[in-house]
Amino acid sequence: MVVSLLILVLVMIVALSLLFAMKSFAERQQVKTAPRQTSRRAADYLSYFIAGATDLNDAATPRSPNAIVTWYSKPGPGGAPVLKQASYNDLTPAQSALGEVGTDIITVAVPSGTAIGQFASWPGVGNTGTATIDYLDGCPDNATLQANFEQLTGAHVNGSGKKVSELMTVVDANGAWSYYRITNYLGYTCGSLDPGTGEPNPVQVSSDPAGNGEVVVNPPGGPGALAAPVTLIAGMRFYSFRVRRAADDTLSLEQKQGLFDPDTDNPGNAFVPILPDVEDFQVAYLYSTPPAGGGTVFNTIDPATGNVVLVDDSAFGTNVHVPPQGSALPWDVTNVAGLRFSITSRSAALRFTTSRISVRRKTATETNVRPASEDRPAGNPDDYEKPGATTGARVGDFDHFRITSTLALRNRMLGN
Repeated sequence: MVVSLLILVLVMIVALSLLFAMKSFAERQQVKTAPRQTSRRAADYLSYFIAGATDLNDAATPRSPNAIVTWYSKPGPGGAPVLKQASYNDLTPAQSALGEVGTDIITVAVPSGTAIGQFASWPGVGNTGTATIDYLDGCPDNATLQANFEQLTGAHVNGSGKKVSELMTVVDANGAWSYYRITNYLGYTCGSLDPGTGEPNPVQVSSDPAGNGEVVVNPPGGPGALAAPVTLIAGMRFYSFRVRRAADDTLSLEQKQGLFDPDTDNPGNAFVPILPDVEDFQVAYLYSTPPAGGGTVFNTIDPATGNVVLVDDSAFGTNVHVPPQGSALPWDVTNVAGLRFSITSRSAALRFTTSRISVRRKTATETNVRPASEDRPAGNPDDYEKPGATTGARVGDFDHFRITSTLALRNRMLGN
């Protein structure tokens, strides 16, 4: 019996040793795999939006002046335009309500359809009069016309109980443009003709954002005058992306349909988490013509010198290192031909027995540091994982993985 018991104990010891070793190995493999899968999924998802960024404005020179949105304006006291930032580089601790400190925010315009309609009568930007649109998809049935037009323009009920469209743009024959939102869908009559020009005008709408619970949004210089004929770019949507930390310290890549608004997205509830465990998002801007000579990529580290090279927007009066918009400067966002973005993801926090935390914090390895990304330095294993924290998890308690993708905007090829 004693011999049998001894043999059984030896077998159990060997079996349990193998079990714990295999379990620890499986956990380590899962920890190394998870951030790689997350980063790749995030890169694939973002690539669709960034590569296709355009505002469908081919008449402007250069094309698509609002494909990447860095600035826009709202009416301030007395009606004067006040600049609002839509894209950010390296959020500061003072901006922690907007997103995770050290990360970037980007806003792009992406077509959701190709349909456009020309205004048969155009009252002007900021005019609340009736506008009529030559849009016939669905005719001769008025109900089908209404359904198609409202779907195309993203009709929905806003917080004030008003049926409004998504934010769109209008352009004239010279490429001049402005933002436009339908706030009153007035009527649909197939076969209706403009009495002055004889052109079809089956759709009647008006725009009065301020009077219908919506924010008035304008290009950076304020609303401009558009010369007839004016075209409604209906099949286009704006999207914003950021990384934000939830109350339980979960980090996620978040998406919003609409322009980033620092007045309400702090953090607000317009953003939706789409991928958890994304801890860093960095954007570098690729210029078709180097504004400062030398390289073409900015908000990154120059590999030749090791120095940080940043977008110089000081002449625009902002100095936050995102491209100006609506300026004649060489740094203007219209001269950006592509974006290089980097996603860094992390694993779940490692168990003490699996991670051997004391070892991971003493020595930097390939995976236990948050890797350097563009103009953001690496995070050391012993740094607190939450920026500015003095207690809690450390960077070395997680495995990390970064993936980088470079995409030229489809209608802004490098060198053109």
